[in-house]
This record gives sequence, structure tokens and C-alpha cells, in this order.
Amino acid sequence: MIQRMQSVYLFLVFVVFVLMAFFPIAQQLAMESANQNQYSLYVYKFYYAVKGSGIPPLTNFVITLPMLVVSCIIAVMAIITIFLYKRRLAQMNMVKTMVFLNILLVVGIFFWYSDIIEKRTELLPSYDIGAYLPLISLVFLILALRGIRKDERMVRAADRLR
Repeated sequence: MIQRMQSVYLFLVFVVFVLMAFFPIAQQLAMESANQNQYSLYVYKFYYAVKGSGIPPLTNFVITLPMLVVSCIIAVMAIITIFLYKRRLAQMNMVKTMVFLNILLVVGIFFWYSDIIEKRTELLPSYDIGAYLPLISLVFLILALRGIRKDERMVRAADRLR
């Protein structure tokens, strides 16, 4: 049944990853004497500009490619997993894989990308709402996994009674 609670949680995971495309993961505007440093890190691009210095702004898509790929994989897997409701074991394995990828994404955002921001901009990262969205999706994935396990236990208990 598609209307199970874990299907709602998996759909919310998809929605969270769609929202990640619209919210910045980290951004900061730093004022120095005559220059104004600004950077923004989104899932799909890294933008860095020093206004007042004559240096053209830098937009880099290659830096964020791993984060974009992992985010897209998790979003697509969440939708596919909703329709695997008849195969609960496969559904559990897909959710476990999504939890692993989500943890990799969180570690990448808070450790790897923060290091990149510090090296490229010489500013400390200032995380925005986009950095915390994968943590919210991690909670939804864990709740979905609990619901799938509960369904599997219920089906096995019913099979024992037959």
C-alpha cells in the first residue's frame, strides 16, 4: 500500500532534497577595508566574489558535483523505494543505502566542503538552512526504516499463525 506511513516519510525525504536545490548550504558576506568578500555554496554551484578588487567572480560547478550526484541519487531512490511496498526487504535495503549516502553527504558538507570554503575564501563557513536539510531527511529515513521493519514483523507474525 502506498498510503503507509513510511511512504509519507520517503516522500518527505524527496521533498527535502528538492528543497536543497533552492536553499544555500553556506553563505557569507565579509566586509574588509575596501573589498567585500561574498560566497555562496549551493548543491549545484559554488560562487565566490571579491567586490571592489577587480577580480571577476568565480562560479565553480565541479566542486559541488559529488554533492549534487549524491543528492540526486537519494531523491530518486526515495521515489523508487515508495513503489517497492510489496518487497519490504528490498525496501529496507534501499533505505539503509540512502541512510549511508545521507551520512556521507552530511560528513561531506560539514567537513570536506567547510575545508574547501576556508581554503578558497579565507573565511570560516557560515552554514545556512541547506546544510541542515540532510539531517532532517536522515530523521525521516530512520522513521521510514522503523515503519518498514514494523510491517515486516507484522507480516511474519501473521505467517506464523497460519
